[in-house]
Amino acid sequence: MFPSAGLLPSIASAAGEPALFGDFVGTTSPSDLSGPYIVGLGLMAFPTRPLAMPSRGAPRRSPGSRAKRFRREQSQPLLDKFFQWCDEQAIAALDGTPISQALGYARNQRVALGRFVEDGRLPLDNNISERNLRREVLGRKNWLFLGSDEGARVNTIFVSLLASCQLHGIDPWAYLRDLFCLLRMWPPDRILELAPAFWKQTIQQQDTQKRLAANVFRTVTLADHPSTM
Repeated sequence: MFPSAGLLPSIASAAGEPALFGDFVGTTSPSDLSGPYIVGLGLMAFPTRPLAMPSRGAPRRSPGSRAKRFRREQSQPLLDKFFQWCDEQAIAALDGTPISQALGYARNQRVALGRFVEDGRLPLDNNISERNLRREVLGRKNWLFLGSDEGARVNTIFVSLLASCQLHGIDPWAYLRDLFCLLRMWPPDRILELAPAFWKQTIQQQDTQKRLAANVFRTVTLADHPSTM
C-alpha cells in the first residue's frame, strides 16, 4: 500500500526539507512519481506501523528493540531503494529546481535520516521538538529584552524545565515548588533524581516525603494552593 498523493506533503515534512518537497509534490502529478520515491516516503512516514504486541508465550522485548528489529528487516531495504532513487534522479534533475534542491537535501542528510534504523528508541521525525518550540516562536518578542546574557541563560533553563515537565506529565508549579524545597539539602550524588524524567519515582520515596514534610515553606504554600499537592 502506498500513501496517496494528498499525503505526500505531510510525509515529506518528516522525510526532508518540507518546503522543498512540498513544492515538488505540489507541481508533480502522481503518475510522475516513481515507485521507490513513494515507497521511500511511505517508509519514512510510517516506519513502525506494522509493529504489534508480541503473541502470548513469545519472549518479551523492549519497544526499542522490537522497533530496531522491524526497521532493520523492513525499513532498511526501502531506505536503500529510496536513496538509490535519489542518486539516480539527481543526475537528471535541473540545477536550482525544487526537486533538485529536495534531492540534494535528502542525499546530504542520508546518515541522519537513516539513524532511526540503528536505534529503535529514536522517532523518525523531530515533530515533538518542533511543537515544543512553538511557545518560543509565539512568545519570541517577549524574549527580546531579558536584561542580560545571564538573564537569557536563566530563562532558557526554566523554559527547558517547563518543557520537560510537560513531556513527562508533571505539574510544573508543584514540581518547581518541591524542587526548590529539596535542592538545598539534597545529596549532590543524587541530583539526577530531581530531573523531570525521574521525578515521579523520586517524589514517591519515603526519604523525599520526609524532607518535604519538614519544609516550612512548602507547608505554607500548600495552605495557599492545596490543589497542587
